[in-house]
Amino acid sequence: MKYHSYNPTLARLYGKKPSRTDRLIQHRSELTHTEIQFSDRYGGISFSATMADDCKCARFKMIAYSHPERWCTTELEMTDEQEDAVFEKCCEMADIDRECLEVWLLGCDDSMPADGYLHYGDDALKYDLNAVRFSFITKLNLWRGHEKKVFCTESCFIALMEVWPELLCIYDRERDLGGGEWDREFKYLQPDQLTPSLGDMIIRDFARRMK
Repeated sequence: MKYHSYNPTLARLYGKKPSRTDRLIQHRSELTHTEIQFSDRYGGISFSATMADDCKCARFKMIAYSHPERWCTTELEMTDEQEDAVFEKCCEMADIDRECLEVWLLGCDDSMPADGYLHYGDDALKYDLNAVRFSFITKLNLWRGHEKKVFCTESCFIALMEVWPELLCIYDRERDLGGGEWDREFKYLQPDQLTPSLGDMIIRDFARRMK
């Protein structure tokens, strides 16, 4: 599995101008979008939540990543069983029948476009635009995410935490209790607290510690 973070600054170096949305999000986050991409077992399909493509919800999409210079990519090692669990959670968020999507993926071949196909149902989790507006684009930090809506980084972490529930358990410090005993203190983040940049840093650190 791969974790992709869109980097408008790198994209600009290679001639791609940032969108208005990118410019707004970059007031709080250098990276502006997150996707997780499944392995060849699932045809390399990607999952996230987005306002793009007029879906405004959690969705699956075939993305070719034909401009890898625009993305920061981290490889995530997981077992087939773990990937299956993540896929199941993504299907739930996108309101997609898993078996139907798997049948569609099995029917894909090299003659079909690798870019652009969208998959989501009527009850897919809606995009949490207000969380992005008030938590990330502004500096107020007064808004918490809606319990039935998601944004890109949040949706990806919710899926990954199906198999790595400790993903947002961040080691803080050790406290000397005396007598040779130490107490470890941790802090726990929530998926709706993550900007794309913070999510990318956490994933890179997690992948490093997994090796």
